[in-house]
Amino acid sequence: DLAFAPSNRTVFGPDDDVSLDVFVKNVSDLMVKVYEVDARNYYLDHKRELSTDLPLDGLVANEEQRYSYDDPPVRRTRRNFTFDSLDGRGVWVIEFIGNGISSRALIRKGTLEYLSAVTPAGLAVTVVDEGNQLVPGASIDFGGRRYEPGEDGRILLPFSTRGRQPVILSAGSFSALDHIDFPEESYTLDAGIHLEQEQLLPDSEATVTVRPVVRASGAPAST
Repeated sequence: DLAFAPSNRTVFGPDDDVSLDVFVKNVSDLMVKVYEVDARNYYLDHKRELSTDLPLDGLVANEEQRYSYDDPPVRRTRRNFTFDSLDGRGVWVIEFIGNGISSRALIRKGTLEYLSAVTPAGLAVTVVDEGNQLVPGASIDFGGRRYEPGEDGRILLPFSTRGRQPVILSAGSFSALDHIDFPEESYTLDAGIHLEQEQLLPDSEATVTVRPVVRASGAPAST
């Protein structure tokens, strides 16, 4: 038996230490393998979130440790494992193998999120980290293209008729999968018109005041 303790943490920050408590029973030789996952390439290929069913056949582990125990087969022992090599933001799969049993843990340190605003030129997206701080140099993969930020740090994405779409937020070697509701490209023109009734005289010209308002997908735009 190789079972993870319910008290294990499920959320890790970039600077947090990673440790796991595992209940071990009837395992004399335990192998622990650590695989670092290229999340961006996985998201580009599969368009879905990472899980522990990630195929690891043919991959070389970044780290491998072996443990030997002489506990009685009927004893279920809680053991703690620390992973100092899991440093900074990233995604790792940790696999425990013993006596024909395999158990995996997916570890994600840090996250990326976004703030969006509709503009006349498209959807302006700002990428922030787990502390809601701007991430300089972040990029977004959408629709088969990679979009880089402008001088103001925002990433301009085009309008779309497909509604909610998956996007990949990336900063350095770390990536996160998210979804954005894209507005359709549409334009409206409203105008407030004012005319003094005293100017409505026969055979004369009148001055009309017009205040136009142009909106692109609901966002105010320059006339």
